[in-house]
Amino acid sequence: MLDPILNSNLSVAPGITMTQSLPDVAALQDPDRVATVWQRQFSAADNDCWIQLADITLAPIINLLAVDITTESWSKPAIAANQHSFQFLVVAEAAVGTQSAIRGRLVHGAGSLQNRMTIEGNGVGLTGNNYSPDVGGDPYDGALAFFCVIWRHLTLGGNSFIYCRLIDQQGQLTTPMPREVGSGALSTVGVPHISKSNGGDKWLAAFQWTFFGTSNGSSGALITWNGNPGAAFDLAPAGPGTEFACSSPATINGAQYWMTARGTGDIRLQVVDSTGSIAEVNLSQLEAGGQAPGSQQKPDVDSDGERFTVCYQEPYAGVADFETLASTVAYLPNTFGFRLDEARVQLGNSVYNEITPKIFARHSGGNEPSTHYLIVDANT
Repeated sequence: MLDPILNSNLSVAPGITMTQSLPDVAALQDPDRVATVWQRQFSAADNDCWIQLADITLAPIINLLAVDITTESWSKPAIAANQHSFQFLVVAEAAVGTQSAIRGRLVHGAGSLQNRMTIEGNGVGLTGNNYSPDVGGDPYDGALAFFCVIWRHLTLGGNSFIYCRLIDQQGQLTTPMPREVGSGALSTVGVPHISKSNGGDKWLAAFQWTFFGTSNGSSGALITWNGNPGAAFDLAPAGPGTEFACSSPATINGAQYWMTARGTGDIRLQVVDSTGSIAEVNLSQLEAGGQAPGSQQKPDVDSDGERFTVCYQEPYAGVADFETLASTVAYLPNTFGFRLDEARVQLGNSVYNEITPKIFARHSGGNEPSTHYLIVDANT
């Protein structure tokens, strides 16, 4: 539900002179807990990672927590939720000596932190460097509910792969080696993304790739709750550097559907079922009845279990002042069509840039049906 906006917290970490950027958000239910994570630039070579825990009104329940303030540099943080253990997993790209590794830390909804863990790199898993992690959670209220982490792996020989692995509720790796997502070595791969949650069943992963200078493409794959990637399928072609945001699944007429969002200028939405991509629409044209309104950038998407909501940044009145907007879209499987339910709801209107928005459906963090969404952005 985007209109009316229920609660706002316009200053998550005020009074800090250091640059703070790239926020992400996740939530738990019963009791409701909202976690916002971001990176803070401590020095030119060192980013720290911080988190704020709040209730459903977005009022903080404790002071800010430092996920990492060591001499390691943690950047590009992402966060997901596990309902059964009432925990969040924060993952980040970490500079560890001369290597780039994927590191993580479990944060309990009450505010306690477990030890930092290495998910891949620095002697764990495959030889090489690892970049740009993302993480999906699981709302299943049982012991066999995991976090799924996905990232880009670069071998010492210069080949690129996408890998994933599961993390259990105690912060342990479930397999000694990661599992490949996709179909073999590539010269470059874009930033991979994964669903906010698997809805108790499957995550969707998506990424853009280049095959040794001869072709470009985009791929998706469904990853089962126990960490097995399915066969890769084609998504609509996208240029180098394109990122695909991935929603949690929606159940419509008894079948599961996921949505990806991508693009700069015109955001393209694709719906995926168990067979692959089945429908696509231009969001800006859907919003404006066929007239694209402007440059939409940095989309993110999630599902409340029935519909999808997309948030994005857009220049205000054509000037260099970005605002965060969101639209709610329903997928109509009988006609492979789309219905726009709420269009271009503006979530901020300031003289500052509101950029890199992220969205999380309350439904993705638990089993209770909910039409509420949480959206965070960086304010510069």
